[in-house]
Amino acid sequence: MRTFDRETFLKAQALWRTFGPEWDGIKAIAAHRGYIFPPAGTVHDDRDAEKPSQRAIVWRALEDNPRQLAAIVGRCNSWSEVVDRIIGREDRIRAEVGLDDRNREWDAKGAPGHKEDAMSLARILRRLEDSAA
Repeated sequence: MRTFDRETFLKAQALWRTFGPEWDGIKAIAAHRGYIFPPAGTVHDDRDAEKPSQRAIVWRALEDNPRQLAAIVGRCNSWSEVVDRIIGREDRIRAEVGLDDRNREWDAKGAPGHKEDAMSLARILRRLEDSAA
């Protein structure tokens, strides 16, 4: 269990006051895990910047999937670890999307076109006529 002196605790609380009420659930989970300071960064940080702040990364995750973020924060011991897991999850999602796109391309290449469909149907009909004769 981590302990903090009063000055450190008050400093952390002052920093959290710059965060809106939408952060309350995440703040509670983080405090329960032992990290009382909020993620580093400001409200103006951009997630799409070359080097986004922890706050920007966590904020995007909070907007996109708050339940998943709560689960991640509940398993981590620091904001750095939370950010690593968020980025890892985003990378896995991007890889899966890429695989889905490639699979669709492969399926499209292997699927017969309208001309091939018509030719196959004509062959089937000829066989039926030949077997009936």
